[in-house]
Amino acid sequence: MSYVFPQISASDPDLGPSGTVRFSLVPDPNDRYKSFTIDPLNGTIYTTARFDREVLGLYKLTVRATDQPASGQAR
Repeated sequence: MSYVFPQISASDPDLGPSGTVRFSLVPDPNDRYKSFTIDPLNGTIYTTARFDREVLGLYKLTVRATDQPASGQAR
């Protein structure tokens, strides 16, 4: 069973493809981020594992939002 969390949002004022924002989960030292996945285009976070609150009651995730460089620009 997969749970869906509220959608993450970010914006970039650039027009066209350079205004596209992509989302990713930032790895953590304990690899707990691997229990989740994020849609890189719309920012929706999903679970990929079963959870037991008695084992671990809190997960902290860091989401990275990256804009796309304008054509010809380096990152």
